[in-house]
Amino acid sequence: MNYWNQITPENEGKWGSVEATRDQYNWAPLDRIYAYAREHNIPVKAHTFVWGSQFPSWINNLSAADQAAEIEEWIRDYCTRYPDTAMIDVVNEAIPGHAPATYAQNAFGNDWIIKSFQLARKYCPNAILILNDYNVLSWDTDKFITLARPVIAAGVVDALGAQSHGLADRPLSETTSKLNQIAALGLPIYISEYDIEKTNDQEQLQVMQQQFPLFYNHASVKGITLWGYVVGKTWRDGTGLIQENGTPRPAMTWLRNYLASVTPSSSAASSSRPSSSSIAISSSSSSVVILPSSSSSSSRISSSSLRSSSSIISTNRELVYAINSGGGKVNYNGVEYQADRFNTGGTANSTTDNISNVAEGALFQSELYGTFGYEIPVTNSTYSVELHFAEIYHTTVGQRSFNVSVEGKQEMSQVDLYSLIGADAAYSYTVNNVQVTDGKLNINLETLLDNGTLAGFAIYSSTGGKFVEPPVVDPGSASKENEGADCVLGTAPAASTNAKLPDPFKKYNGSRIASKSEWRCQRQEILKQVEASIYGTKPPKPEKVTGTVSRTQITVNVEHQGKTASFTAKVEMPTNASGAVPAVVVLGGFGGDTATIKAEGAAIITYDPYAVGAESGSRTNKTGAFYTIYGNRSTTGLLAAWGWGVSRIIDVLEQSGATILKPDAIGVTGCSRFGKGAFAIGALDQRIALTIPFESGSGGVPIWRGIPGEGAQSPSSAYGETYWLGDAFNNYTADTKRLPVDTHEIIALVAPRGLYIMDNPHIANLGPKSAHAAALAGAEVYKALGATSSITYHSNVASGSHCEVRSEHKAQLQANIRRFLKKESATTGGLNAHSKATANKNDWVDWTTPTLN
Repeated sequence: MNYWNQITPENEGKWGSVEATRDQYNWAPLDRIYAYAREHNIPVKAHTFVWGSQFPSWINNLSAADQAAEIEEWIRDYCTRYPDTAMIDVVNEAIPGHAPATYAQNAFGNDWIIKSFQLARKYCPNAILILNDYNVLSWDTDKFITLARPVIAAGVVDALGAQSHGLADRPLSETTSKLNQIAALGLPIYISEYDIEKTNDQEQLQVMQQQFPLFYNHASVKGITLWGYVVGKTWRDGTGLIQENGTPRPAMTWLRNYLASVTPSSSAASSSRPSSSSIAISSSSSSVVILPSSSSSSSRISSSSLRSSSSIISTNRELVYAINSGGGKVNYNGVEYQADRFNTGGTANSTTDNISNVAEGALFQSELYGTFGYEIPVTNSTYSVELHFAEIYHTTVGQRSFNVSVEGKQEMSQVDLYSLIGADAAYSYTVNNVQVTDGKLNINLETLLDNGTLAGFAIYSSTGGKFVEPPVVDPGSASKENEGADCVLGTAPAASTNAKLPDPFKKYNGSRIASKSEWRCQRQEILKQVEASIYGTKPPKPEKVTGTVSRTQITVNVEHQGKTASFTAKVEMPTNASGAVPAVVVLGGFGGDTATIKAEGAAIITYDPYAVGAESGSRTNKTGAFYTIYGNRSTTGLLAAWGWGVSRIIDVLEQSGATILKPDAIGVTGCSRFGKGAFAIGALDQRIALTIPFESGSGGVPIWRGIPGEGAQSPSSAYGETYWLGDAFNNYTADTKRLPVDTHEIIALVAPRGLYIMDNPHIANLGPKSAHAAALAGAEVYKALGATSSITYHSNVASGSHCEVRSEHKAQLQANIRRFLKKESATTGGLNAHSKATANKNDWVDWTTPTLN
């Protein structure tokens, strides 16, 4: 043995050659091959355990149980006799129409490939297990990918074998593309059974010069097996590289020279290998190739250039951390996956359906879906990341598409899980050589069509990388703006499809609150879900807020983490005002009956929302004071950003000494898009005494679950019109039944403070029935808190013009201002819906309202 560095018995290792007669074995040819390999310290690849050709004919006459027993016996006996087998073509040519092993299908059922690999792993635990097939790089690429994916998802296969006969006349660009498609499966690739069927020396040379560097230099290719090399003794005519007399053909001469030019120096050579002059180089981190001599074993032996096994499967890798996305702690393949954490965005979901392709399905029964990311604290090192997926929602092709990036590099693109593996089936993908230099390993999913999804992931390192448990973070300090900010919250439950409105009294842990004192933290749980799924996060008070208050203007200056922003608001004092007065923030000066507000003795604060969050931006380049502070790619939408601006106005009012405007007597109103804003602002700041959304439409008061059936502006339209809503809401536009909350719980965030919803029953696009449904369900929270009269809903009006001041609204507007801003006695409350836009609470509510003590 002077040249090759790995040998594969072409026929001697096939079951039909070893056990042609049941229980009578012919191991002699294999024994000679293994002895030769051991003498020369080179690895052997077994070919093949399970194949629909060259198997013993007697296996077809057995029962399924006996067939299964014989297959196991064959694999056990081979591995017991040759425990040092380095690699194994476990299953060969299983693509339908090729040569699938029907006897194995009969023995093990539809999972026969997975079962075959499990037996190989059981008896040859240290071997690299390969799924091998032909036409993989030509006609049958897609078929092979379909075949391989469930086997990969089952975690039983280590590498993929791409038989490479018949490529001599294929375009190199096609071969490259096909190879990249196979590489995208995430496993090492062995170019198996490679030959160049050209009797013309120059034609063979030309193909060798083009194809071999492609294979040899491809990051995923770990070995190249030449299927015979002596002219006249190869499986296919014209493929030999060396004449029987030892004279190399030009392709062989070129190959030797090429390998000499790219192989590392002899400093890495082992004493058990040939000398460096024969280009025998071995290194754990580089390709190794030994060129052929004119003879080898007496049997027909194929040869391979092999990248060392340590670069294929790391035997000393250690688990760093594993997470079950969207679920609790589970075990999978001997690894404990922790309950979901370290994610930003995304919504949890789960199923009870059985998951195929794996023995342990719990990990794949939960998911986090949407556009979201993970930031795992680890030491700076090199890692591999195993990503796990399952399609537990869609049931047809083309319904889902997403990209996956790891450490900023896109690793998977336009993923459609159903097209890969079908419904309720596990799929795993490994990303290797992930370099972390900033102490954080980032995984990001980008939705292209109806949500990215991730079942979980495991991080490994063979270079000493470690998980770093972050310090316990103080949840925050309670404030008048958010009285529950100091509540220690658990993990939100896995979401599930729910056509009814979620129960606002149910805690994260599944129990229901029983006392009014529990509402403070229950409200905080709802708030976090509302931010995570609808608005995006509204940050707490920045490091520094300053400003001025006069009878004509308010100025606001913000400083936070080295960034600054400023904006102003106009003030109109009521006639004959003396001393500090209440005020109503009117978004964009477009908030209904401002004359009545001023007549009641309240000032008007005309607030320009666009100074804080401008609609002229885009989701990837948001503009305005909020985004100056928190970044133009913040995932927070305009409604929450506008709320942040009003909160900063109140900060300035609180600092002003309350000589002009009363900071504890502030209302907010707006119509149409500014009605959406007013609704959000009142929900997100508990200092707002009175919230008055006016004809807010989709994205405002109407329940999201009702909008699709009412003909109102669709969720996708509301999301796409501009970035009112947080980026995460895109996860729900196709199916709002998956939302973990709905707008009745935004009403609950306002409770028990004053809320006056003014609506229009004559414009279906505003969703008035859904708005009434929100009021009906939200009023149950007011009822439980003993504040039934603090919520008022009024749509019983005659005029149909949008945002028109209506006389029917005036009496309750006056009463609400008097009670909640002026602190006077007044009769408020009641849900007065027009007969043409009335909802039935029982259609939406399947929970009961508790009596809170």
